[in-house]
Amino acid sequence: MAKFTNSLINESSPYLLQHAHNPVNWYAWGPEALEKAKREDKLLLVSIGYSSCHWCHVMEHESFEDEEIAQIMNERYVCVKVDREERPDIDQVYMNAVQLMTGQGGWPLNCFTLPDQRPVYGGTYFRPEDWKSLLMNLDDFFRKKRTEAEAYAGKLTAGIRQSEQVLLVETEKEFSSQDLREIYEPWLQYFDFREGGHARAPKFPLPNNFLFLLRYAYHSGEASAEKILQLTLDKMCRGGIYDQLGGGFSRYSVDAQWHVPHFEKMLYDNGQLVSLYSEGFTYSRSELYRQTVYETLEFIEREMTSPEGGFYSALDADSEGVEGKFYCWTKEEIEKARLDQQPGAGQGKTRTVPGTEVETGTEAGTGVGTESGTAGRTGTGNDGVPGNEAVFCTYYNITREGNWEGTNILRRLHSDGEIARQYGISPVELGNIVSEGKKKLMQLRQQRVRPGLDDKILASWNGIMLKGYLDAYRAFGEERFMIRALKNAQFLKSNLFRGDDELFRSFKDGKVAISGFLDDYAFVSDAFIALYEATFDEQWLQLARGLAERALQDFYNAESGMFFYTSVRGEPLIDRKYELMDNVIPSSNSTMANVLHRLGLIFDEPRYLRISRQMLRNVMEPMKGYGSAYSNWAILLQHQVAGMYEVAITGPEAIGKRKELDKSYIPNKILLGGEKGTLPLLDGKFTRQTMIYVCRNKTCQLPVSEAGKALDQMRSQG
Repeated sequence: MAKFTNSLINESSPYLLQHAHNPVNWYAWGPEALEKAKREDKLLLVSIGYSSCHWCHVMEHESFEDEEIAQIMNERYVCVKVDREERPDIDQVYMNAVQLMTGQGGWPLNCFTLPDQRPVYGGTYFRPEDWKSLLMNLDDFFRKKRTEAEAYAGKLTAGIRQSEQVLLVETEKEFSSQDLREIYEPWLQYFDFREGGHARAPKFPLPNNFLFLLRYAYHSGEASAEKILQLTLDKMCRGGIYDQLGGGFSRYSVDAQWHVPHFEKMLYDNGQLVSLYSEGFTYSRSELYRQTVYETLEFIEREMTSPEGGFYSALDADSEGVEGKFYCWTKEEIEKARLDQQPGAGQGKTRTVPGTEVETGTEAGTGVGTESGTAGRTGTGNDGVPGNEAVFCTYYNITREGNWEGTNILRRLHSDGEIARQYGISPVELGNIVSEGKKKLMQLRQQRVRPGLDDKILASWNGIMLKGYLDAYRAFGEERFMIRALKNAQFLKSNLFRGDDELFRSFKDGKVAISGFLDDYAFVSDAFIALYEATFDEQWLQLARGLAERALQDFYNAESGMFFYTSVRGEPLIDRKYELMDNVIPSSNSTMANVLHRLGLIFDEPRYLRISRQMLRNVMEPMKGYGSAYSNWAILLQHQVAGMYEVAITGPEAIGKRKELDKSYIPNKILLGGEKGTLPLLDGKFTRQTMIYVCRNKTCQLPVSEAGKALDQMRSQG
């Protein structure tokens, strides 16, 4: 039985439950804690993190599990724990405060506030002695210099409220390709043309950045955009940031070579990256991208999907208290896997391929370069057959000394062709060796202690992953992807909707919690539009429109032309924030602007189009100086500049024709159709024969019956 138990034991959030047996008397954010702080006239400690946050775990172990420190916290503060993934509204406010105070932010986020929630001090991770000293000194300051504390909190709160003011840009302006160039050209200098991504460390995937570059390369023909896009996609899925055995991407790489990941796996990253690699495949036909998508979705189905069809939030970076232990391998562990032992023919017998244990690397003239410290010799037996272990270790950069802290993160430094030439084997043989080796290591990995799973299901992140499945389905035509997408959509509809136009944010253990925020409405609506385009089932489109209408009613501010992150009916905090800049996840405002643009065209609704254009005008100036933080806005700008094809496919073969069209890369199109429908663009277009109508700017070309001719019509218009 646990020595300590606090009120978090009654919560459902995995992150809050991790702290339920701390000696700290934690409260969840809510009336009980807020009223206690006022009643006892104590500072609030608002401590924010999430379940897969490595440094959150470290600070918990060092400080929050320390009974001496916990006694100070309990006596002098009302201590509140917040899961930033469940309550991003609280996180936004206090992250903004800490950034204003210190110039930086991150998690764990620890912010001290007056009893009325106004912040007075904050930071991120603190060492135990520093934390203890801060707890004592800050309480003394509050008690002895109350007037100063009140004055500082007032100034800081005013700064928070002023930091994200949005000015309505009333000047009407036509968008042009020059606007796109003014975003792209300054941005170009920040890319890493050797390793891909942005020229910095750590390296984050930032999928939306590269989705913009993919579309910019298509529309503009800009060679540099295509080059950095392909380099980045290749390097990421060959690097250590990608789980070479089990599929799926970690959150970021701590170095500039995509080598050493921060091993936590987030649903939102993988959903977006599935979309990016699917679209990248349609553009380039790269089999490497196909493999990446299939393996990532296998990971999602295996480890991140609930029996009901919802998608879980995250996997921890740590197992057995060690970051990355689940994913890394020593050379000795590889040897014990007996990769040289191959299935034989008949009666279940096996044979051992003769080979010599080697260190990964090459001698001069073998055709594969080496990195410092990895040179060795290739492995072949006396019959000239390479040992599978040698091939596998070269393929994944596995060395005796290890490529990271005495162990090995699997990564691919060389192409399949280079490895096959080095060992004098065919690409097919190489593929078989790698495939069999991966199966064996996966079987061994399944026996390890698994990283912790955050099994809450968030509406917004499920929308992102649902969109990933749909993009993969349209790129590859894999029916199981559609089956999984439909199951998730039905799960969301059945469990996270209240009526047809309201969302809950979180689902866990059969219970929903927390009214939806703007990102929940935006990403689920976006996914349901995509589901309509893949199925031509109008129920999904009507639900998407219902969510957009609810967002306009509860979140939209006509004075700024933007959406607040929180509903007008939500809990009041010290500030009501906007979310404008795109980060590792596109912002809720940019996503909603894109949603309104698509819905406006589909439903021929001028109001949606007008609001979307206004939102885009509001961010045009800052976008030109900081393209990376406005990439989803820039995608909307591309649609405005290039125009959108509204493609109606009607008749009994509508889905088949849709599949044919999707084999070609034309990102600025909307698909509508089926055998029946109520949408304005479908009016009068239903006949017994399947026909395709290509329309733009309220003008349709002559209908055609062949997908190739419809594609020619779109390409001829530029």
